[in-house]
Amino acid sequence: MNRRSRPASRATNVTARVQAAVGLQRAGKLDEAEHAYRALLESYPRQVEALGFLALLRWERGDEQDAMRLFEQVLAIAPGAATHHHNYGVVLRQIGRMEDSERHLRQAIELAPDYAEAYHNYVIGHRLHSGDPLISGIDAALSKPGLSDADRCFLHFAAGKFHADSGDDARAFRHYAQANSAKGVRYSLAADARQFAAIQSTFGPGLFARLEQGGNPSRVPIFVVGMPRSGTTLVEQILASHAGVFGAGELRDMMAIAGSLPATVEGDAAFPHCMEALPTQVLDGMARGYLRRVQTLAPDAERVVDKFPQNFLLLGLIALMFPRARIVHCERSALDTCLSCYFQNFTRGQDYSYDLTNLGGYYQLYAAMMEHWRSVLPVPVHALRYEELTADPEATVRRLFDFCGLEWDPACLEFFETRRTVRTASVWQVRQPIYRSSVARWRSYEQELAPLIKALGPLADTSG
Repeated sequence: MNRRSRPASRATNVTARVQAAVGLQRAGKLDEAEHAYRALLESYPRQVEALGFLALLRWERGDEQDAMRLFEQVLAIAPGAATHHHNYGVVLRQIGRMEDSERHLRQAIELAPDYAEAYHNYVIGHRLHSGDPLISGIDAALSKPGLSDADRCFLHFAAGKFHADSGDDARAFRHYAQANSAKGVRYSLAADARQFAAIQSTFGPGLFARLEQGGNPSRVPIFVVGMPRSGTTLVEQILASHAGVFGAGELRDMMAIAGSLPATVEGDAAFPHCMEALPTQVLDGMARGYLRRVQTLAPDAERVVDKFPQNFLLLGLIALMFPRARIVHCERSALDTCLSCYFQNFTRGQDYSYDLTNLGGYYQLYAAMMEHWRSVLPVPVHALRYEELTADPEATVRRLFDFCGLEWDPACLEFFETRRTVRTASVWQVRQPIYRSSVARWRSYEQELAPLIKALGPLADTSG
């Protein structure tokens, strides 16, 4: 064997092992992925890619201290690696270190001037001012031939945000429209309509009466639900500013529980149809498992907020599992909510949001679902209007606390001072005092929103 081929062969093997571990990580097999990274790092402790992906994995698993240590280690070894500056900058933004985040994201762009995702993540967390060289960098990157759809999407979202901040609404919307087109998602409104209808037909008075004795009496969970961009992250941040409350973020545990329920009954009925044969005792077992999970996140917390907006689909299951929990439904103008969704490049999910007609159709399904819950749910749901929160924060928050059984804590009005990790698209907004500039924002784009207004029908209240 030629001696010169050995290093290349070894490098190829290391690269293949990293790629295999990344595949496990992307498939959600986090234990296996972490084992693979750590096994590789035992032999190659300075392997930057393995260290960087392990840092992201540890962050995903909630071990922030270990993740930060790994990011610092990566950048000490490879200070010129744009990808790792970018990833660290995103993490720093989520924990509220905005200046440090800005520095690392700008460093990523300086190292890689065509880094589309870095432009996007910088702009969504910071305002660009006229003359900032990053603006010309975005324009230059957009003008390059052979741009991938993914990069084009990131850059148009970034450009849209800049022009919206600058008050050039027409130009902003053109960029947002191109960004949504470049996203290239496939979505079936009919499939969602069938799923929503199945839930509504399953969760009726008869089911609630049969299973009413099966739940767990815990008052620990507070579930915050609603459409994305309706104020759910803001409400969680306010609640989490209370001394006795822990904000757990967007937990997907209830979705996992719903997915596991078919295995507890005979037959092959999927959720929600499996609820018809569900044994009563299963509910308490599922509830206790959920409580063990959330209480590991905050063992001493009086209440834990689960803020996964999509849980609005599972309010029937939540009410059966936790009849004494509190459910907060965040409401906001349909047009403002949908516009904000259309202007958002979601990390995953929300495939309905990249087309105005689909967006309006999905909102119709959501509104009908919430109307169904209002008519059949055996537990109270507190409706919190975003517009009321921004107009009269203290009165609105006091009503929220009364509903949740929490003592008044004035610190909750200073929620933007609360230092906690926020992993949602609203990470920048919840670091600011309450503002009203997002109320009736749709009016600046009324002409462009004609397909959305048509799809929303009577829900598009254009009279206010």
